[in-house]
Amino acid sequence: MFARCCVLMLASLSVLVAGCARPTPAITSIAILAQTATAIPTETVTPTTTPMPTATPTDTATLMPTQTPTTMPTTIPTATSFPTPTVSPTDTWTATATATATATPIPTAAPTPTPAVSAFTSSINIPTYPYARYLQDASDPAHHNFPLKLFDRAAYDAASPKPAPHKYRLIVLQNKYLRLTFLPDLGGRLYQCVFRSTGHNEFYQNPVIKPTHWGPTPAEGAPTGANWWLAVGGLEWGLPIEEHGYAWGVPWQAQVGRNGQSRWIMLRYAPAGQIQTTISVRLNASESAFHVSVYLHNPTGQPLLYKFWDNAMLAPGAGNTPSPGLQFLLPANQVEIHSTNDPGLPGGGNLIPWPVYHGRDLSYPANWHGWLGAFARPALADWAAAYDHQKEEGIVRTFEREKTRGVKLFGFGHAISPDNWTDDRSNYVELHGGVAETFDNTATLPAGTTFSWTETWFPVAKIGGIVAASPLGALNFWRKQDRLHVRLQTTRATKGSLRITLAGQPLLQRDGVTIFPARPLALDLLLPADRPARGEIIVTYRVAARTISGRATLNLH
Repeated sequence: MFARCCVLMLASLSVLVAGCARPTPAITSIAILAQTATAIPTETVTPTTTPMPTATPTDTATLMPTQTPTTMPTTIPTATSFPTPTVSPTDTWTATATATATATPIPTAAPTPTPAVSAFTSSINIPTYPYARYLQDASDPAHHNFPLKLFDRAAYDAASPKPAPHKYRLIVLQNKYLRLTFLPDLGGRLYQCVFRSTGHNEFYQNPVIKPTHWGPTPAEGAPTGANWWLAVGGLEWGLPIEEHGYAWGVPWQAQVGRNGQSRWIMLRYAPAGQIQTTISVRLNASESAFHVSVYLHNPTGQPLLYKFWDNAMLAPGAGNTPSPGLQFLLPANQVEIHSTNDPGLPGGGNLIPWPVYHGRDLSYPANWHGWLGAFARPALADWAAAYDHQKEEGIVRTFEREKTRGVKLFGFGHAISPDNWTDDRSNYVELHGGVAETFDNTATLPAGTTFSWTETWFPVAKIGGIVAASPLGALNFWRKQDRLHVRLQTTRATKGSLRITLAGQPLLQRDGVTIFPARPLALDLLLPADRPARGEIIVTYRVAARTISGRATLNLH
C-alpha cells in the first residue's frame, strides 16, 4: 500500500520551486554515525609529485578527487529555539557528499554566454595603529630559524598609540557571483568574500588594524614579543607553527593571471632556507565558489618539521558580527577541547561528544559560557561550515580529508571583550583547516619535496542550514508536519537528476532539474498519508560524475 501510494503521489505531488523562499528549519537533530576517534601521533606527510606552480598564464588549480565521507553527528534546532535549542534523541541523520574530478563537462542551464571574470589592483584605507614602528626582525631557533617580527609592546603602550588611515594594496578577483579581495601586504590574506546575490561579506572585516596580545609566547617556546597577532579578518595562512603562525602580518609576493575563463592570484612566501609556500586562489567565470590550492615545498637538503593551518574569520551575512543563530557544522561525533574557560566543560586535551554535551548544543556559540576552541576528532566528512540561521547565510569549506585532516572551531562566547582586537565591538568566529589533526601534531616535509592540496569554499544563503556539502553545492532538508522541505544550492548553473526516496520507495524522480547559484532550489513535498511512523529519507542530486547526497532517518509523524 505504501509503495503504491508513493507512485500515485508522484502524479499529484505538491511541489513548490522558489528560488528565494526562506524555510523554517524544523530539524531537531542530525546524527552522523562513525567509528570511534583515536589520536594520531606526529606524522610524516607523503609528498606528492605535483610540481610547484609557476606564475604563467596557463596555471590552473586542480581539484583532487576526494573520498566518499563517512558520517557525523550534528544537531539542528528549530529556528525559534536560539540560543538554547531543544534536543531530541529520536531523529538520526546521515549525510554523505562526494565530488569526483572528471573531464566530462557539467551541462549549463541555458546556452547563454559564459559570464566574465575580472581581476584588477586597487587600494583600501584602513585605520591602523602604529605598531609597525615597534617591530624588529628576528628568527625562531626552535623552528629552523624561521623569520618573524618581534613587537616592543612596552614602548608601544608608553606612546599611547592612536589609529590613523593607512593605504593598503588591494587585489580584486570578481565574477557575477563573487567579489574576492586580497591584502598581499598583510600576510597575503583573502580579505573579503562578497556574495553578490546578497551583497554581504561572509568573512569578518575588522574596521581597524590593531595588535592583540595573542600569539606564541616564551612559555610555548617562542621568542619574547612574538604575540602581537593582527585580527584583520578574512582567510589567513598559518605557518610554520600552529594556529596563526608567523606569516600573517608580513608582505607576500602576489601575481595575477588568466587561464581561459578563470582568473587566479598566486601568493607566495619563501624565506631563504625555509618551506616555500605558494597559494593559488582561482575564480572561474561561472562559479559561486573559489578554489584554494596550497603548495608547500622544501628546497633544503634536510626534512623540515612544520604546521600549516588556514584560518577563516567569519561573520556571515550583514552586520559584521555573528547572531545568536550562528551554528558550526563540524564533521565529527566528538571533539577534543583545545582551550576553554566555560565552567561546564572539561579542560584542554579532553574528548567530549559533539554536538550535544550534558544537554547543551555546543554547535551554537550562543550556548557557550565562555570561549571555546575544539578540534574534530577525527573529521569524518570532507566539508565543514558555519551557517547563521537568523541571517540565513553561511559559508562552506570542502577539502581533501586524506591530506588535510585538521578541522577546528573557535569562538569567544561573550567571554572576551572585543576591545582586545577592535574598536567597534564587532565580533567573529573562526573555522580552521590543518594538515595535521590538532595543534599538537607536527607534519614533516622531506627534503626536496612538495606537498599540495586543494580546498573549495563557497557562500550559501536561504537554505535553512546544511545537511551535506561537496564542491557541487550544499543540501538541506527536513520534515515539518506532513511535508518534506528540500533546499539545494549549487556552485554553478547545473542541470541534473534529483532523486528522493522514503523508506526505500521513490518519492520523487526528476531529470533536467536546473539550479542556479543565486537561486537555490526549494521543494516542499507532501508526504503520503500512509507513510510509516519512522523511515529513512535519501536526497541525491547528480550532475554528470558529481553528486551531493544526504540521508536521514527521522520521525515522519
